[in-house]
Amino acid sequence: VLEEIRQAWPHLAVIMMNTGKPDDALRFAKQAVDTEPAYVNGRVTYGAILAMNKRYDDAEKQFNEALRLDPGNAGARENLRRVQAAKNQ
Repeated sequence: VLEEIRQAWPHLAVIMMNTGKPDDALRFAKQAVDTEPAYVNGRVTYGAILAMNKRYDDAEKQFNEALRLDPGNAGARENLRRVQAAKNQ
């Protein structure tokens, strides 16, 4: 059951973002990271939602932490590249 709960937070965050509720999306995504700081997919989701809200510095921190935990994570690496590009525009 705990594994399902851990995985639910990022999914709820994506649903909230897709339904036009960015504040709720941020809250659920942050809950994923707060509940399980080493959950890489939770950090990637949180970073992506932060980036969608133009909080690039915060997003970059999440992607960097995800890569520290899982250096081969392609999603974190690609999202970090996108955030860095957005910051340079």
